[in-house]
Amino acid sequence: MQRQTRPPFDQRRRGFFLQIPLRKNANLTNLPNLGLFAVFDRAPAPLWGASRLFIAHSPGELAKKLYRLSENGMLRSGEVFVETAARESDFTDPSREDLLWTVLAAIERLKARGDREALLRIRAALERKGLKPGPKRQAYAARWKIETLQNLAKGLPLEKAVTHPARKRALESARQELWRYCREFYQWCLLANLQDPDDWQRPKAAQQFREDFGLEFPRDLEAAREAYKRGKRTVDKHLAARDRFLASGKPSPR
Repeated sequence: MQRQTRPPFDQRRRGFFLQIPLRKNANLTNLPNLGLFAVFDRAPAPLWGASRLFIAHSPGELAKKLYRLSENGMLRSGEVFVETAARESDFTDPSREDLLWTVLAAIERLKARGDREALLRIRAALERKGLKPGPKRQAYAARWKIETLQNLAKGLPLEKAVTHPARKRALESARQELWRYCREFYQWCLLANLQDPDDWQRPKAAQQFREDFGLEFPRDLEAAREAYKRGKRTVDKHLAARDRFLASGKPSPR
């Protein structure tokens, strides 16, 4: 049922692959368990496009949510990757890993080119004072996506809908970030059985949307509708592609 991977050196989390689909009342109490479980559609590695599907607080909740996703055809392969950790902050953040890998790869290329001036500029940026330490808040990180979705809902093309200067200069990267945000938003709605915009604004649901996606209701309701629509379209496209592979007798793409 499970396939172990080597735990990270800091021992804050352990990871393993879990075969699916599960039985409806599957017993997962024999899994490695450090307190919480995070489920990814594939092993989170730099530039692999992994997405975190949900967090579960017990083996029973893990089994129930996996079964629900599988029943709705939301899992694109015959296994998922699961991490267990004591705190949510200890789980792998795929977006952070992508960004970190990109920065480190760029530094290695600059070293190979002997570009000392560029390396000194990077060092100066790291040592610059005046910024508060620690990761930025999710609400701030998601703000440009929400503004872009509001513009897309008005019918603007992506190149005009993106107004954040840094994202506008890297439009393809912005497209991928937005695509992932919409897909994860739709999957969260499906998993929580919150597919009606009226349900999104219930106090407990609204708090979760604020913490996980930076959405504030009713201000961002139009952006949320657009994210749901685009996320559903992406998932439906993947499911249709999977069905075509199955019908052709070929293995489903990983």
